[in-house]
Amino acid sequence: MKDSIDLKKENFKLAFAVRDLVTNEVKQDPSLVEWKGIIFEKVDGVEKAIHEIDAKICSERDQNQFYEVSSKDKVLFKDLL
Repeated sequence: MKDSIDLKKENFKLAFAVRDLVTNEVKQDPSLVEWKGIIFEKVDGVEKAIHEIDAKICSERDQNQFYEVSSKDKVLFKDLL
């Protein structure tokens, strides 16, 4: 039996961004970037896309729904906060 989790029930949220390696500028031009979240599963050594997750650019309201980063972890995210 496989372990599973209901991400909606757990109120799971994930944020990610793409930044220019040289300038550190956030890249979000829809003509250049397509946001997709895909879950892969490996069966018999072969990866297969099994589910696509809805993705969109976060509004300020969306951002406010994330948990505050804990004090001990802030150092890990200092360049993002």
